[in-house]
Amino acid sequence: MKYIHYLLLNVKSLIERFSGSGNTRSVFKNVGILASGSIISKIIGFASYPVITRLYTPDDFGILAVFTSALFIIYPFGTLRYSITIPLPKSNGLAMNIFALGLVLLLVITIFLSALFLLVGNKIFSIFNATEISTYWWLLVLGIAGASLFDLLTHWATRIKSFTTVAKAHIWQTLAAVFFQIALGLIGIKPGGLLSSEVARKGIGVFTLSKKFQQELKQHLAQISSKRILFVFKYYRYLPIYHLPSQLLSILTLKIPLLFYAFNYGTETAGQLGLALMVVGVPMGLLGRTTANAYYAEIANIGSAHKQKIFDITKSLAKRLLLIGSFPTLLLLLFSPFMFQFLFGSAWLQAGQFTSIMAFYLFFEFMVTPFIKIFNVFNAQRKYLEISIVRIVLIVVVFISVFVWGIDAYLALALYTFAMIIHHLYTIGKIYNILR
Repeated sequence: MKYIHYLLLNVKSLIERFSGSGNTRSVFKNVGILASGSIISKIIGFASYPVITRLYTPDDFGILAVFTSALFIIYPFGTLRYSITIPLPKSNGLAMNIFALGLVLLLVITIFLSALFLLVGNKIFSIFNATEISTYWWLLVLGIAGASLFDLLTHWATRIKSFTTVAKAHIWQTLAAVFFQIALGLIGIKPGGLLSSEVARKGIGVFTLSKKFQQELKQHLAQISSKRILFVFKYYRYLPIYHLPSQLLSILTLKIPLLFYAFNYGTETAGQLGLALMVVGVPMGLLGRTTANAYYAEIANIGSAHKQKIFDITKSLAKRLLLIGSFPTLLLLLFSPFMFQFLFGSAWLQAGQFTSIMAFYLFFEFMVTPFIKIFNVFNAQRKYLEISIVRIVLIVVVFISVFVWGIDAYLALALYTFAMIIHHLYTIGKIYNILR
């Protein structure tokens, strides 16, 4: 444990060199803590890939891609996204009632999903050439419940700015996932080893955070009442109306490519794309989300009344993200095919080629992700929904065109990448308009 703490401090110190001053420094201080956990966890995960890609086939990774896509598409329904409001109330007691509301909603959703997958799970997953998942429907339900609980606990940590705990949780999550992937792969449980690792990842995250906050949660337990739960349910009712559809569309836009590739090109090609996103897209996305959490904590504390202050922080943060993201993007663009073959074996050349095509899209995703939190602070959920609708329309148009014209997997990904870059530029314009 002390080695993990030592590594966190060193990576945090390195990131803070880019931090600037004032509120931006405060954001980057927290980014440094969160990102250190993300970076260390990704290094652990990356070190395991040469072993894991030799234990499992591209087809196994394709089934994993469908499994994780289903998990991330469904899990926002677990709390109807009420979890994101936990950092907002000034009273810890009111925030605890939001937490309790999330638990009630999660119980209802878990029962519903269990019945649904038990009855018609086979029909649902056969659409994506992944009927094997129907055997593991209970793992999917556990994964969704774990992801929702981790989301609730992470937002509580964001509220009290306990970012070191979240960073350590990310590291333990990766260690648990790697252990399950390798151990179950060695004894021949495929693709169950990959699927079980995702559930283990969520479970260890929940255990780590709940162990840390159990005393604090108990402290505010007496302030929970059905009247207060009903109050926060009504007060933040715009979340299931606007933010949940927006979140769902946002996740769909990330997962549709994997689901479409499984449907149109087969699970083997989807597995190649899945590895590309796992090795590159997930770390960049995770770093973007950790930055978003630290940024959100800062601007939520400042409040929407101080728009100029938030604008200055946003501008300063954007410049530093541009600096951080530029070199890795060029590296991916030029050397991905060689790196994937060298590290993971010749069977994964296509994954490297896919990564080169997606390099600029992943860069824009990394740049824009933190600033989506602005829509929460300024209660602009309708605008966020509009942005999400535009994105899903672009993706649907691209993949319908691909399907109708019989376009190959490489050109399809290039068209998708171009559409996403256009959408990110559109999103940047919307954010600028809110702040100015």
